[in-house]
Amino acid sequence: MNNSTPIALEAWDPLSSDSDPGILVAAQRREIRNILKSYTGYYDLFSELIQNALDAVERRLGENDQDYEPAIWIRIDIPQSEVAVTDNGCGMSESEFKQFLRPNFSFKQSNISRGSKGVGATYLAYGFNHLGVATRVDSKTLSGVILRGREWVEDRTDSVSRPKVEKSDLLHGAFDSVDRGSSMLVKLTGTSIRPRDLSWVGADTADQWLAVLRVTTPLGGVQQRSFLYVLNQLLSKMLSLYSTRCFHLDWCAEFSLFPAPNTNNMMVFIESRWSNRSKDLLSQTKIH
Repeated sequence: MNNSTPIALEAWDPLSSDSDPGILVAAQRREIRNILKSYTGYYDLFSELIQNALDAVERRLGENDQDYEPAIWIRIDIPQSEVAVTDNGCGMSESEFKQFLRPNFSFKQSNISRGSKGVGATYLAYGFNHLGVATRVDSKTLSGVILRGREWVEDRTDSVSRPKVEKSDLLHGAFDSVDRGSSMLVKLTGTSIRPRDLSWVGADTADQWLAVLRVTTPLGGVQQRSFLYVLNQLLSKMLSLYSTRCFHLDWCAEFSLFPAPNTNNMMVFIESRWSNRSKDLLSQTKIH
């Protein structure tokens, strides 16, 4: 005979964050660790930074402001092991700013956005040990830095505290000139990161970095939409000659890894700093 007493439970949300803090932290760390495992390329750092900037620009373009001139600034600082990307796109509200680093939290609404994982910001925050972020909307600027993210993820002894976003100034001068937009800076420091520095690429000057980034990141799609459109139309006509269900007539646009933003007047500025025989050298280039 069962003498247990039934307990009447109130309705509860299984997805709420009211669970045991220790269990919740362990689950979050495990989730983030799995996210980081999905990033296996040495160029993922550059791709995610540029991807976020292009999506922000594209989102602002959707507002149909005739005076808007989209622009992205990229800075590669080899001696300091820093990569910074700034855009004059949509920017983030305070609510968005406090949430966008969470796993699987994304503001992307368009089908033509380059990012599909929805975890790019999480990768930047917890795949490295130094991420600085700033954003500006309606003359209101928010900025912060999160440190030791990767070290916390890899910590097995609970000796590294879960990192918080602390108030900090972002050191990318281009952000000072934007009326609205965001800026992100990753410094390659600490352990368990990939890449560990920027010298392995073999590029020094801004023109060399431009060539590398156009091949390996979404930057390769800038100002090439007309070419992709013509190619897509040509292949669609060719495939329409065949009565088969094996092909989708829009496959060219889907096959393209880096679809271009909806603009022909995108300005992309690249600045590179490197050392040669104990001298720091600087070069710049742009796409327009």
